[in-house]
This record gives sequence, C-alpha cells and structure tokens, in this order.
Amino acid sequence: MSTEPSTPPTTGARYAVVIGAGSGLGRSLALRFAAEGHDIALLARNTRRLEDLAAEVRAAGRDALVVGCDASDLAQLHAAVTEVAQAGAIEVLAYNASAFGERLIDADLDALQQATNLSVLGPVAAVQAALPSLRATGGTVLLTGGGLALKPYAPMGVLSLGKAGMRTVAGLLADDLDEHGVRVRTLIINGTIEAGTAFDPEHIADAFWAFHTDPGDEVERVFDGAS
Repeated sequence: MSTEPSTPPTTGARYAVVIGAGSGLGRSLALRFAAEGHDIALLARNTRRLEDLAAEVRAAGRDALVVGCDASDLAQLHAAVTEVAQAGAIEVLAYNASAFGERLIDADLDALQQATNLSVLGPVAAVQAALPSLRATGGTVLLTGGGLALKPYAPMGVLSLGKAGMRTVAGLLADDLDEHGVRVRTLIINGTIEAGTAFDPEHIADAFWAFHTDPGDEVERVFDGAS
C-alpha cells in the first residue's frame, strides 16, 4: 500500500468523498454529510447527474467537487481520488459502488472481472490513493456492504461474490489502517434499498452517519431496516 505524501491540497475544503454518487443511496450520503458540515466530492461515471447533485450540495452551503470516474477502472479510480486529495483534505471516503449480475456460471468473464474490480479491488485502489490525506485527518473509510455477503444467493452470484469480497477487504483494511489512525466501517444493508420503505436511502445514510461518529472499534454493522 502506497504511503507517499500527496501534493498539498490547493483549497481549505475538507471532503467526504462519495464514490458511486448520483441517485439513491449515493445522493442521500452526499446530502447527509453535507448537512453535517462536510464538503462533498462526487465520483461516478454520469457527470451530468453529478452536477445536479453538486448543485444540491452547494445549495446546502457546502463546496462540491465533481470528478468523472469509472470505478471498475482501477487506474482511473486511483487518479480520481488523488485529484480530490490535491484539491482538499479527505476526512471521509465512502465507497458505494457495486456491480449486479447473474449466476457465476452464466457470467461473461470479462464482465465478471470488471465487477470484481468494482466491488472488491476498487475500495483498495481508492484507499491507497486517499491514505496520505486520511492519515492527516484521522479519517474514516465507509463501505456499503450487502446482505448477500452473509448469505450468498446463486441467482445473484456476481453481486454475492462482490459483497463477500468487499466484506473481506474491509476486515483486512481495518487491520492495515489501524496503525495509521484511520477507521474502516462497513454497513451491511440486509435488504433491498427502496424509497419509502424501512430501507429508504435516507434511513441508511442516517445509519452511516451514526456509525461514522461512533467512537467504538466496530468494523461491521448489519442494517436490518429502520424501526
């Protein structure tokens, strides 16, 4: 894991980075952390959608940085997070990207490799790029886990593999980053994210904020829906 210092930030912004921003949970995470005083860096492929969300963040009185990025391209992801670190300090790195798909036996192998990059190796690439800044801020890495990591389901084999791999990565990164004063937190969403339900994205964003601000040493929590 690279620990070389990054180029000093060019602004006084202190970012919560949301990888896999846009609609749904990514939007709710961005607005929840903005409401708590964080500037927000938005990373996703659809920059038009990101600009709409950035406008909402700015309307809430916080700085918003938009960076187009395909998180399944590890070099591109590393470069995008490095760009954010050069623009301001990273206090939170929220990884919300994942790949859906069919049974493993039916999966196109190239597509499966991209999905594995997105769900499993992407968090590693993002953390490597953000580490100097996260060390300086005593920051937090937040990962959007899934219930399929606890109980894999063959018809959703690609997603099951991705979430199980992400869960393993979270534990390994937690051990790696503890000595750097950086915390890793995985919230396992044990249900289908849908507005207006117990798994509404805003409820999940609230649970992420509570986990982020908890001073305990938990690495993983299961979210079974808002009560």
